[in-house]
Amino acid sequence: MNALDFTKSTNRAFIAILFDYAERVNAVAAAVQLYQIIQKHNLGVGSRLEATMLYLYNVPNNQVYVDRFDEICSKLQIAIDEEDDDDNRAIATFLNYYSSVVYNTSPHLQFVQELIYRVNASADTYSFLHKDEITETLSLDITQAEMVYSSVQATIDKLLGKQIKFTVINDAGFLIEANTNYVQLLANCPKRFNAIREIAVSQLQEIQNSDEIFRSLGRGVAILEQEEQLFSYLKSYGLMHKAKLLSAFSNFPFNEIKDNNIEIYDWSCGQGLASIVLLEYLEEKGVVLKIDRVTLIEPSEIALKRASLHVKHFDSEVRIRTVLKDMDSLNIADVNGIDERVKIHLFSNILDVEAYSMRHLIEIMKQGVKGNNYMICVSPYIGDIKTARFDSFVNSFSAMPQFDIIFQDVARRGEWTNNWTKLIKTFKVVL
Repeated sequence: MNALDFTKSTNRAFIAILFDYAERVNAVAAAVQLYQIIQKHNLGVGSRLEATMLYLYNVPNNQVYVDRFDEICSKLQIAIDEEDDDDNRAIATFLNYYSSVVYNTSPHLQFVQELIYRVNASADTYSFLHKDEITETLSLDITQAEMVYSSVQATIDKLLGKQIKFTVINDAGFLIEANTNYVQLLANCPKRFNAIREIAVSQLQEIQNSDEIFRSLGRGVAILEQEEQLFSYLKSYGLMHKAKLLSAFSNFPFNEIKDNNIEIYDWSCGQGLASIVLLEYLEEKGVVLKIDRVTLIEPSEIALKRASLHVKHFDSEVRIRTVLKDMDSLNIADVNGIDERVKIHLFSNILDVEAYSMRHLIEIMKQGVKGNNYMICVSPYIGDIKTARFDSFVNSFSAMPQFDIIFQDVARRGEWTNNWTKLIKTFKVVL
């Protein structure tokens, strides 16, 4: 381990993955050794694995297990709200924590009883404590420590076997929102991102259960099905998206491609936020690009139709191609472009998401988007595992004969505006 170069994201991610596995199988000794490496080299493992060490490492007596309950739950809630793609792994970590307390404090039942009391008293503070997997586990007979441990491991196996399922829908051609109240609201709206966001904020004020709607977003990775979710997403995440994109656009060489015909690809576009931030930026900076077409790729039909509407609002003349599919369902024909066009690819908060095959995405790009390609990649900085996935996309093109990094930047929590994080890489490659 000492020979590893920890300046490389792949090596940092390797240690984090090993630590994650050690937590999963309750390999305490291995987890402690890995945690010491993590501390020594200041590796980013994320809030969930930080919570793990609170019950695996330096627990001098049984009461400490219970005393650390709030700190553990707080870190797990941060992981759910800000870091992980869903709450499954955080729930699994809590279940491991609970089974460790049951197993390691047996036969002294008062510690488990106090922990159960704290769970019930804190369920409104930490939303994940309402989950069925936790409720059912807490109902097990705590006098049977071995049985509790085995049951928890079976529950975790089932829980982590769940994958995000996307509805696969064939390319339906050009889709755009029409004949809705939102179309009328947008028609009277200035061509500004913030003005569009204000529509969402205003509409959401009239909707009850806004907190429940926000939770349904799944930290921004759920496939949206209702208009209320579109409003909530734009209100909650819109400004953060815009800020990261502007960081990338302000360091992009638009002038070197202004004489070319251009196609924009907005991957997993949602409501087309990356595209309209780009169009607004170009207008504000007086940069004129010959954009022939915008390709919008998105598995949510309601979001995709709104993305088209947004793009048309900013540029009524631009041609739009819509692809109503999730990333794993894409084929070469879906993304095939004209070789002579310069392609600008927008990846906004998607490369860090684990719900699709990165290899599949890379292969269809290498075969479907020939010619000059510019990749603008922005995501939140979460930890080394997510960063390694992000970097693997960039590195997969680095062996091409014509590959150049244009700009890269990273900001961890507390290093950037509004306590947001950012991970940015832009590069150009000829395919």
